[in-house]
Amino acid sequence: MGMIASEKPGLDGKITSALISLNLSAVKETLRKSILLDVLTVLCGIRRRYKTAEVEDYITSALASGILDKKARQQIENLIQDRGCPPRQSAQGPLL
Repeated sequence: MGMIASEKPGLDGKITSALISLNLSAVKETLRKSILLDVLTVLCGIRRRYKTAEVEDYITSALASGILDKKARQQIENLIQDRGCPPRQSAQGPLL
């Protein structure tokens, strides 16, 4: 999905909607972490050129969900920073 997103930026909205609407609770529990990590990796790439409140909320929610361990959360936070995406802000300050 990430390759498609990078090659076809016109599909950012459709890809984002499909990924955000994925119901992780319907997925076998042992697969949730890896699927969520894949989803977040693609969304971080898309986020550079297609940034919406919905994407920001999803990423923030996913990082706080408890599905990802510390190492996976750090990996996503590094992706956000490495790809030139500015850190997200909350009322308390930067989340990253």
